[in-house]
Amino acid sequence: VCVCVCVLLSLSKGAVLNMQGDLFKAVIMRAPFLDVLTAMSDPTLPLTQSEYEEWGNPATDAQALAWMRRYDPYHNLLPPPADNSTHTHTHKYPHILATTSALDNRVPCWMPAKWFARYRHHYAPTLALLRVSTAGHSGEGGRYGSLRSTAFEYAFYYKALATPLSD
Repeated sequence: VCVCVCVLLSLSKGAVLNMQGDLFKAVIMRAPFLDVLTAMSDPTLPLTQSEYEEWGNPATDAQALAWMRRYDPYHNLLPPPADNSTHTHTHKYPHILATTSALDNRVPCWMPAKWFARYRHHYAPTLALLRVSTAGHSGEGGRYGSLRSTAFEYAFYYKALATPLSD
């Protein structure tokens, strides 16, 4: 199964990858929001304070903090133990394409890059790509921009489907 998710859907998909990544062969995450705990703990980031009513403020609400810790994709992507015998993540992780933009004012490019670096370091699949553009939050615009992005994603799926997952 291949899947493509955007922004907030990538939050739930990141949690699912940590629990059962073997359900997927390839995943594309566009502007993925994968470090909710850090983002919601930093009131200087755009949108953070306006989200406190819905998500809670982890700095002042212990229940919100505990809830965020349970599913946060970045903080739950833990390194496997050396012996792998007691490792809860014995499944294979899928091939990953994460896209972000240096000009994104909603999901700063360092957030997906930080998650991707940890993911690639600990679970280096055969195919893991981070694409950083200057297109902004909604991706490439213009007459051919979205076509180029779609072609890149299709090429990733084509390669991923032909590439075995590593252990």
